[in-house]
Amino acid sequence: MMKKEPSMAAASGDPFYVFKDELESKVSAVNQKHAKWRAILDAKDSPAAKELPALTHQIESAVSTAEKSVKFLEETIVMVEANRTKFEHIDAAEIASRKAFVATTRKELQAVSAEISTDAVKTRIRKEERKLMQSAKSSTSFRSNLTGQERNEHFLEEETQRQQQIMQEQDQSLAGLHSDITRLHGVTVEISSEVKSQNK
Repeated sequence: MMKKEPSMAAASGDPFYVFKDELESKVSAVNQKHAKWRAILDAKDSPAAKELPALTHQIESAVSTAEKSVKFLEETIVMVEANRTKFEHIDAAEIASRKAFVATTRKELQAVSAEISTDAVKTRIRKEERKLMQSAKSSTSFRSNLTGQERNEHFLEEETQRQQQIMQEQDQSLAGLHSDITRLHGVTVEISSEVKSQNK
């Protein structure tokens, strides 16, 4: 991905850099998960294959969150174009460069999304899910040999772990989105106030 130091633009309160670094971190996280996903997918009969369904879901969630950040980044470009007086130090070439960054990032995320949602991948995921179900049945058979109290404790432990993982993923996604919305709102209010002051 393209990288550009904030320098003077960031020092002047340029909203582009409010989101750019965070977006790059999100895309980096997507790429790391995707690399792990691809390695597992390419490996034949790997014990780690059982991770594919959950890992695919995590990547889908991470891509969705990153794509929302891309949209926010686009909004900062629109604000710069709509307030040329405040951002007169940002010339047309710089704006074009930023648009190219957004387009490249979106294309990168779309490529990952497309790869993890092909028919072949869906078939593989269903296969691994069936294996997990069979494993769950075996676990159920194991639990049938336990006492009632032991079965309840075992079930509660598994369910608690599953719910904690789901909640952690949701919290991370919502926290990131809320942070982006709050920051964008703050930038918008700041620019609006300055524009009104200039027009008085």
